[in-house]
Amino acid sequence: MQGPGLEWRRRCRLRWRHMSDLQRRRFTSNTRLGPLLRLARHWLSPADTAVLDELCASWRAGKDRSTALHLKQRGNDSFKARDYLQALSLYTKGLRYVPADSPECALLYANRSAALYQLHRYQDCVEDIERAERLGYPPELQHKTQSRRAACLQRLGGSGGESRESEPPSAASPAPGVGVGVGVGVGDVRGMREVCVGTALYCWASLLNHSCQPNTTASFQGTRITLRATQPIPAGEQVLHCYGPHWSRQCVGDRRKSLQTQYYFWCECSACVREGGDRSPAPQAQFLCRPCGSVLSLEEGGYRCVHCTQLVPQQSLQQQLQQLRLQMEGAGNMDSTHTDTALAQLQQCQADAQSLLPAQHPLHGEIDDSLARVYATHGDWGAAAQHLQRSLHAVELQYGAGSVELAQQLLKLAQVLFNSRSVCEAESVIDRAVPLLTTHYGADHDTVAELKEMRSCLQSLPGRR
Repeated sequence: MQGPGLEWRRRCRLRWRHMSDLQRRRFTSNTRLGPLLRLARHWLSPADTAVLDELCASWRAGKDRSTALHLKQRGNDSFKARDYLQALSLYTKGLRYVPADSPECALLYANRSAALYQLHRYQDCVEDIERAERLGYPPELQHKTQSRRAACLQRLGGSGGESRESEPPSAASPAPGVGVGVGVGVGDVRGMREVCVGTALYCWASLLNHSCQPNTTASFQGTRITLRATQPIPAGEQVLHCYGPHWSRQCVGDRRKSLQTQYYFWCECSACVREGGDRSPAPQAQFLCRPCGSVLSLEEGGYRCVHCTQLVPQQSLQQQLQQLRLQMEGAGNMDSTHTDTALAQLQQCQADAQSLLPAQHPLHGEIDDSLARVYATHGDWGAAAQHLQRSLHAVELQYGAGSVELAQQLLKLAQVLFNSRSVCEAESVIDRAVPLLTTHYGADHDTVAELKEMRSCLQSLPGRR
């Protein structure tokens, strides 16, 4: 599709020559598309508008669905080849050829958000996800956009960036705000994770001491914080809250460094004292010897096999792990028309992970979780449940039997078993999930109500004794 781009670029070059140094610095210091467009629109004079209207008067953007679908497919091919800039360009071109309210438009925005995510343009990614969902992105695919949005918000929160879903921070706080990714209605498989979306000052909560293995959990509804005990706290014992670094997510060295940098204290909580004397590497840092399958031992210069004494450079193993994660994420970002490709790619990831990582490594659980999503998209609830069961074991091993992560995984398994009408299994999982979710979010939380509604539906099925 052609347009009056050449003439307009000449006009822009003329305006650029007449801009002040300060204006040029303001323009070139912006790296995100949204602020750039807002700044350009602010500087657009009536004379510029008149010129643009005149240039565009003889041009009309013709819509062509077949061209849009062709560009979308080319974009998908570029994405699979990891040429994310080319994919972004092709998806953007495809958007020019579809009506703004068409289903194809929603799919193109969702695909473009995946490319933006890979290019680390997280705010632009969130904006495209919102456009896709406003335009009717299929509910059965929204677990992908919801997971991607949560990952973006996590990165924006971790880097100090703003999120459109967070409240404006009023002051720095020793407790980061936590937002929970929303899901869809009963019977749908949801993705859920906790992400830092902002900080705020809560006077009474800030009085609590930190522990990397706390005995409380915080949840938020709007700007209201609720603190709940996750275990019995005897009279006279401290009520402990986690300021961010948690024993299940970071090793003791990283936790202490983070707390020292942000809050200026050296953590001596029970978890840090216990782990401080343990020199064995965390599961996330362990690898297997590919020739013999034995665990590799970390030493100066790399990892050495305890059985065949082969020395493997640490950088090589880290690169293999990073490549494995990229392949897994790429398969998870494929749309519903490529589920067979995604399944084959995830199965290959699983085989590679089994030869590279020990059984307790959390990536095994992540791959099983991704496989469950693909099987659920196919409607193969039995296979999805099997993979979620394995993922559930990995989550419990990493985060603990009382963790919110385990509660969220139980919720997903309950949804899959509900869809497959596996009555007894679903009720068993619901009975396990409800107390955990109640502990972390309260009895009136939407997820608790959803599970109770599932149980009620299962109990009313015909033929049930």
